[in-house]
Amino acid sequence: MPTRAFKAKIENGKPILENPTEFKMFLFGRFEGKEIELSIDKWDNKRSGQQNRYYWFYLHLIEEETGNEALDVHEMAKRMFLPPKFIKCFGKEIKIPKSTTKLNKLEMSDYLSKIERWSGIPLPDPQTIKL
Repeated sequence: MPTRAFKAKIENGKPILENPTEFKMFLFGRFEGKEIELSIDKWDNKRSGQQNRYYWFYLHLIEEETGNEALDVHEMAKRMFLPPKFIKCFGKEIKIPKSTTKLNKLEMSDYLSKIERWSGIPLPDPQTIKL
C-alpha cells in the first residue's frame, strides 16, 4: 500500500495531478535521496481494507506512545478532522462525527496525514509492517 495516494487523470498522454504542489512537497520532503517504488492503479474511490488495517495499526502506535487507547484516539481524530454529520432522530437533530468507513482513498490518506501532523508521531512505512 502506498504511504499516500494522489489522484490524477491522464489527458493527452500526460498525467494531470489534482494537487501537484502537495504531491511534490510529499515526494521530495519525505523521499529526497532515497530509492522509491511508484505504483499506478485505476482510481477506486472506496477506502481499502488494507488502508483500514494500516489506520488501526497506526492508532495502536499512538496508543503505545501516549497511553491513550486507540479507540479514544480514533474518536478524537474523527471529531477533529472529519466534517460532522447531522441526523434527525425522534424529532431532534443531532451532530455526530462522520465515519471513516465513508472515506474514499484520498480522503483516508489526507485524514492520516492530519493525524500525523496533530500527534507528531510519524506514519510508519507500510513496507516494513505486516498488515
